[in-house]
Amino acid sequence: MKKAFVIMPYDKSFNRLYSMIIQNALEKKGYECIRQDMTGQGGHIMKNVIINIAESDLVVADLSDHNWNVAYELGIRHTMNRNGTILMCRKDQKDALPFDINGVNVLYYDPDWIDSFSEDTIIAELEKRIVVCETGSSADSDSPVHDVFTGLPAHLLQGINSASQDGEMIERIQQLQKENAKLRERLENAGLSDQHTEHATDIRRIFNEAIDNSIYYSDDAVNKLKEFSSKGMKREFADFLADVLEKGYLDEADCKIVYRLCRDHIKVPPLTKVFLEHAAKLYPDNEELNIYLANELGKSYENREQALVIANDMIGVNKRNGKYESTKHVTYNVIVAFFNLYLRLKKYKEILLLKDVLLQEYSRSATQALIYRNAALAHLNLEQLEEAEKNCSIAMEYAPENDMGHYIQYRIHRASENFSAAYRELEQSIACAPTNEDNYYAMAGFICDENYARTSVEEEPQLIHSNCVRDYAVPFIIYALHLNRNNYSQAIAFLSRNGFDSDAEHCINTLKQNADLLSAFKDLDFSFVGYCIEEKNNGES
Repeated sequence: MKKAFVIMPYDKSFNRLYSMIIQNALEKKGYECIRQDMTGQGGHIMKNVIINIAESDLVVADLSDHNWNVAYELGIRHTMNRNGTILMCRKDQKDALPFDINGVNVLYYDPDWIDSFSEDTIIAELEKRIVVCETGSSADSDSPVHDVFTGLPAHLLQGINSASQDGEMIERIQQLQKENAKLRERLENAGLSDQHTEHATDIRRIFNEAIDNSIYYSDDAVNKLKEFSSKGMKREFADFLADVLEKGYLDEADCKIVYRLCRDHIKVPPLTKVFLEHAAKLYPDNEELNIYLANELGKSYENREQALVIANDMIGVNKRNGKYESTKHVTYNVIVAFFNLYLRLKKYKEILLLKDVLLQEYSRSATQALIYRNAALAHLNLEQLEEAEKNCSIAMEYAPENDMGHYIQYRIHRASENFSAAYRELEQSIACAPTNEDNYYAMAGFICDENYARTSVEEEPQLIHSNCVRDYAVPFIIYALHLNRNNYSQAIAFLSRNGFDSDAEHCINTLKQNADLLSAFKDLDFSFVGYCIEEKNNGES
């Protein structure tokens, strides 16, 4: 089978170009398509690259982004082969190409080829270049090197193999062997050629370095990073993590632990971002690490486009001929991360365009409910309340026990100022997920903002006097803190922000004494919190 080698930047942004255009065109023409980072070949990487460059019938090189590795490998190809090299480059970088390849026939393509639906045009043009390479004579040249040195063999590798039979080449080899023998003799006289001693010295050095660097590996490294993070030693954490990445080893599970240390304890976003970028390069197929990276990038305006590229690669959705299509099946968690990022970036219309594509691809009820819930949120943010209600209702038919469905219904009712219905939906959210403290904060916030609460289990939620807000809101905060005492900062901030300073101080003192929170606030009535928790059972009875 004919072999084609592809030289291009190994950045993820080029993956679609490779799979959808270059690989597509080459395989249609009967070539085995090879890209070094996807071969899984062992041994010395550069050795494998040079062998593939020299032995391939065809080489396609993308010069975009002026990548040094690409330029170096293209130089090797131009030296080794007179023809069979096809150059590509983005149109917007045409003027920035170096003068060295001026006059070379480059295939320029639209950088926005996915959105402009021009992939078929590029594939057709690339196929034409392949045909030209195949039908041209051995005298035809696409190499500046061979244009200058016209006497070079068309394929230098074949020339070298054949030249080894010539008397002149044999004589040259014998001369080199003599020179090598003389050099070996000089080294022996200087006491520098004792291979055994040199080998033993290398082993001893390697062993000593391994012992010195053992702290930078896996469990020991993670434990040291945990120690620095628990003590708030941010600079020491950063310095040690840099040493780990340079000298040691972290497996995929280690990377996830270190990410959580960066996010939850160190809390320096640039450090978290750089670490995740490194981890994602180490383990490019790990969904969770790519999810973490996409969400981290989505927090910064300057990195949002990069976040979108990762998100689209994760979920495998492409736009072709004006329509979205799914190219792979992914896990539920990847879809959750995809929607979270798109909502953060306010890509509401794109979510609605993708809805039907994803519904056709995923048939499980939990996934269908997820898709409809996010469509409801997109409609809600576009102030399309009727469509939001419709999609949320369908989601709840698929997953009636999901608290997020009730939370979205709460937001829809609140947007339409149906406060009584909004309150009831928050009760249902708590009933479906009584350990999710976020639902309690949502309820307390709603009571404080709208002065709406349930004052009797026999009556509907109603407008209350502002003087009574504390009695109905604060119990939900205290109960949330009761569920998770570690999250005291959120509780204290909420109480202080809403004017309940004495309650905030009382919480702090109670926590210091390690006393029971519910008992410490005997003046509050927690019965309506209990009513929410039991609401599910009440509805079933």
